[in-house]
Amino acid sequence: MVKAICFSFPVWSCPLRMAALYPPFCIDNGPMEGFWGILKRETYYGRRFTSRSDLVNTIETYIRYYNTERIQRKLQLMTPVEYHESYYAAA
Repeated sequence: MVKAICFSFPVWSCPLRMAALYPPFCIDNGPMEGFWGILKRETYYGRRFTSRSDLVNTIETYIRYYNTERIQRKLQLMTPVEYHESYYAAA
C-alpha cells in the first residue's frame, strides 16, 4: 500500500524517499576498505596460496593479530589490548 502511495504522489511527499531513492554513501565502507587494504599489503601480496583453507587460516590469523597484537599509531603506539587495559585502569 505504501509503495502505491509513493508512486501516486510527488517524490517529496513520500515518507520512504530517503531509504528508497538515495544510494548508500561511499564513506560507510571507508574503514573496512582501509582494513582490507592493510591486510592484503601485509599478508596477501607476494604469497601463493595452495588451498582455500590456507587462505582462510591466514586471514583469520591476521585478524587475530590485528585486533590483539599489532601496534597502532592511533592508539598511542600500543596494541588494542594494551590500550583498552590502560583505558579501563584510568577509569
